Amino acid sequence: MNGKLYGVGVGPGDPELLTVKAIRILQEVDAVVIPKGGKESVAYQVVKPYLRGVVLFLPFSMVGRKDEGESFERGVTRIREFLAEGKRVAFVTLGDPLLYSTFVVLWRLLPGVEVEIIPGVSSFQAAAAKLKIPLVQGKECLAILSGESFTEAVLDSFESIVVFKVNRQCKLLCETLRKRGFVGGLVSRLGWKDEVVMQDFKCPQGQELDYFSLLVARKQRP
Repeated sequence: MNGKLYGVGVGPGDPELLTVKAIRILQEVDAVVIPKGGKESVAYQVVKPYLRGVVLFLPFSMVGRKDEGESFERGVTRIREFLAEGKRVAFVTLGDPLLYSTFVVLWRLLPGVEVEIIPGVSSFQAAAAKLKIPLVQGKECLAILSGESFTEAVLDSFESIVVFKVNRQCKLLCETLRKRGFVGGLVSRLGWKDEVVMQDFKCPQGQELDYFSLLVARKQRP
């Protein structure tokens, strides 16, 4: 393939956190691929004002329906065609392209293509800023993991913890972190219009927590 693939991070959802370089690439490429897993596409809303070329919506379903799989294959085939024609294609992703990103899925399906990564502001960095929690200093260590892989043992080795995908076990995680002497909070749908920021490990009551939710925690100093 003579074309070039760009993985473009667009930040957590706040349009003002889109980098100058990301904007330039989006305006210069021949096609922009938007991952879409449901009715809304926050990434598309962030980059829409800057798009100049062809826009392709590529379904990334978490349900695994057959028709969505077929649509995904057609989308990847179209991307291959653009690259084979020597065109430049940008795939946009919330946050950073190399952190829990669907960009990596596409990248693996396109071996041999020239790739450039445009880093974006990661949601955990923006969440720490919202909560005003320093992540690491000096010789301290930071752990980044998902709610599904969280174990209490990790708290013995790290001064700061970021936990993604906490929507199914927010209360249990918060209780564990509080008991082990951590301080921090929850951020959900960061940078979106219905953003939720909760200090002191509180979880929303009487409502289902969104998939795009994370915890940031730090050990209290003696």
